[in-house]
Amino acid sequence: MAKLQDEVTTKQIELLGKQMDLKKQLLEAQSSIIKTESKSESWIARSLRPITMLTFLVVIVCHSFEVITLQKDFADSFMTLVKIGLGGYVIGRSAEKAAPAVAKAISRK
Repeated sequence: MAKLQDEVTTKQIELLGKQMDLKKQLLEAQSSIIKTESKSESWIARSLRPITMLTFLVVIVCHSFEVITLQKDFADSFMTLVKIGLGGYVIGRSAEKAAPAVAKAISRK
């Protein structure tokens, strides 16, 4: 029974390692896209993401101070979109930096 438990645990660790590798590849691809956009000769390509996030910030601040009023359904969807946008920058960058260390730690076991 213990041998079977060890095999299951080993397979789980292998799957987690593969999952981390896939996440790392995804983050590297996303990072590559952002780097390519930032180095683009086109001003609009370099500036679209920052302008979009700044626009979202203005809408949030205006809504907070009741300069504009958003319907509940729209506000919820809008905040989800903002979370995704921020996740692409903040969480994505953090995970990109942490992924190699985590993958290395998992591969040692």
